[in-house]
Amino acid sequence: MLTLVLAARLAVAPTVDVQEHGPSCEGPSLAQRIETLLEGSPSQASPGPSVDATLAERDGRWTLELRFDEQEAARHFEAPQCGTVLDAAAFVIAVAVDPSVAERAVPPVDEPTVPSDDRDDSEPTEPTEPTEPTEPTEPEALGDEPDEPEPRPEEPVLEEPPMPSPRPAPPQLQAALGIAAGIDGSALPVGASVGGRIGLLGPRFRVDLRGHYRTPSEVAAPGNLEVGGRIGGWALGVRGCARLSPAALPLEIPLCGSGEAGQVLGEGFGFEGARSARLPWTAVMGETGLTWVFGSRLAMSLETQLGVGLLGGRLVIDGLGELLEIGRFVGRGLLSVELRLPALAG
Repeated sequence: MLTLVLAARLAVAPTVDVQEHGPSCEGPSLAQRIETLLEGSPSQASPGPSVDATLAERDGRWTLELRFDEQEAARHFEAPQCGTVLDAAAFVIAVAVDPSVAERAVPPVDEPTVPSDDRDDSEPTEPTEPTEPTEPTEPEALGDEPDEPEPRPEEPVLEEPPMPSPRPAPPQLQAALGIAAGIDGSALPVGASVGGRIGLLGPRFRVDLRGHYRTPSEVAAPGNLEVGGRIGGWALGVRGCARLSPAALPLEIPLCGSGEAGQVLGEGFGFEGARSARLPWTAVMGETGLTWVFGSRLAMSLETQLGVGLLGGRLVIDGLGELLEIGRFVGRGLLSVELRLPALAG
């Protein structure tokens, strides 16, 4: 039996066909490390496995992709040191060829014995009886296969958590103060219109609160130019717009809808007992225009407002008949200048 054991240890170690790719590493190659681990392993009748190993370095860490016999599935090794990766791969390949390598490469560690402190040093210790020598056990037959070693867990690979995507910037809002002046006609006699507004501007919209005053226009009574009435009015309203901006141009095209309510003011002149009258006024309108933007603070607009008056009415002078019937069609043309305040967080 002893002769058989010696013969097995002197036999040629199994061979492994190793194809190495990638950069070289200091010290023994992967094939040399496998050969060292397989020293003393029994030779095999069939040729050893074919191994394809690809070594790479990235960001200061070494990785090795290992495939057996051109299989698609690969083993992955990663460590800060090149030698550590090669040692781990060599160990896995050697154990695959000869499982007993695991027992030889990781010898059991005997726990040291600790002397007991309970005995009294002053009393002589009795000599212990010698134990009978145990009979030597016969070495295992060469044909017996050792127990399969438990697979070693792979070294965990620490991956950096993905960087959170940047949050989109919140939309910017701007407050705006503006004044406007222009021509008002159709429903009432043609006259001048002046007004002001305060607005809130977003990236693609705006909302305005506004008011305007229509200066009085004189209307003569039929057949007597010296007698008549002065017609004016005022209104407050709200407007909402979509803001269209042509690319690379400092222009805006607002598409708006608005509503307003107020009064038509009438005052007679040229006769005794002339009185004033007030009629309610309300209208809805659609608006558009063209706005020139100067930097981020100043804007100037040409605006067109077209709409419909909802109430109508008549102004009459006693003894002279009807002076004016309020029309249904509303039309205005305005020029406005606007100051835009610094942006506010949305």
